[in-house]
Amino acid sequence: MAGGDVPDAARRRGEAARVLQARSTGGPGWAGIARTLPGVEADQGLLALALVWVAGVVLVYAALFATGSLIFGFYRNAVVFALLAAVAGALVWRTLSQGPDARGPGGSR
Repeated sequence: MAGGDVPDAARRRGEAARVLQARSTGGPGWAGIARTLPGVEADQGLLALALVWVAGVVLVYAALFATGSLIFGFYRNAVVFALLAAVAGALVWRTLSQGPDARGPGGSR
C-alpha cells in the first residue's frame, strides 16, 4: 500500500458518507449534518412516527385478540377488538397514504 492511498481512501469514504447522509433524514441529532448539506432538512416528525408505530402495534394485537375472541365465542369482545383494529388501521393507512411530501421535511409528518 503506498502512502498516498490512505488519504485517497479516506476521501472516498468521506464522499460515500456524504451521499448516504444526503439520502437520509436522520433523527434528533441530525440538524448539524443537515446544515452542512444543501437541500437536506432534519426530520422533525419523530413524535408522529412514534404515534403511527403505536397505532400499528395496536392494530396487530387488536386483530389478534378479535380473531381469538371470535374463535372462542366471545362475540362482544371480538366486535370491540375488531373496531379498535379498524380505527388503528385507518390511522396507519391515512398517515402512510399521504406520502412523504405531505408529511413535511423528512417525510414523516
